Parts: sequence; structure tokens; C-alpha cells
Amino acid sequence: MTDHLENKYHSKVFCKECQQLTWHNILNRTEKRYNDDESGIWEITDFFTLQCLGCENVCLLIVYIFSEDINPVNGQPEEQISIHPSPYKSDRSEIDRVFYVPNQVKSIYLETLKAFNSGMLILTAIGIRSILEAVSIDQGIKDRGIETKINKMIEK
Repeated sequence: MTDHLENKYHSKVFCKECQQLTWHNILNRTEKRYNDDESGIWEITDFFTLQCLGCENVCLLIVYIFSEDINPVNGQPEEQISIHPSPYKSDRSEIDRVFYVPNQVKSIYLETLKAFNSGMLILTAIGIRSILEAVSIDQGIKDRGIETKINKMIEK
């Protein structure tokens, strides 16, 4: 029987069940390579079947490296990592009585909720700011600065 630590993935991965970064055991690994000698363009895709060492949940981790995706700081190709199924809980549902929300605000709110449920946190942050701006426009608040707008909304 092999030691489970010798097959451990090199860094912690966010686990869907544990909802935190945990160590994972590599159950299977497959690599796909492409190289165009004429242009010098290449790509590597690594597929890992991982099992959480905490709860034993299984996921697929894909690491993609493309020769033309260069990090401007260190000059090296950047890794693009994706996990399937998405480890982020997508259990946030829309607020009750969303039909009372003005249409402009509602569409931004629903897109922000989708972004949050998909684990797209930067887009979620942008969406939250957009919701605040849309509500302030809807309420006729023309002050500058998000803090001032929020305080005016609280007053109303």
C-alpha cells in the first residue's frame, strides 16, 4: 500500500465540501501537450483527479499553460487553474419580493448574485458597487462618494 502523502498535490485546493483550502491526494493525472515548432507556440494542459484528504470529496483540477500568456512581472507563462465542479457554494438565492426592486437595480442585482454563486468575486464586488450606484440614482441621490451615498440611503 502506498503512502497517501507521496501522491499529495503540491498545494492546497479549495474543497467544495469542506469550504476551505485543504490538501488533496492525486488519484489520476493526464497531460496533454501541443507544440507548433514553426511558430514556437506551445500549450500544456494537466488534468488531475483529486480527492480531499479531509472529507474525501473528489474533483477535477485543470492546469493550463499557454506560451503566449506571459506574466508581465516575471516574464514566465502564467498558469490558468480551474476546478470542476466549482468549489464555491452556489446556494445563495434571490431576495424575497425581488419584484418590488426597480428594473435597473434588479437586473444588476441578479447578475451580481450569479457572479457570487459562480465564485467570481471581483465581478461580485463590481456588482455590489453598481447596485449601490443604481439605488442612489433611483432614489435621486446625486452626492459624490460612495460613503455619502450610503449615508443618504440610510437616512431615506
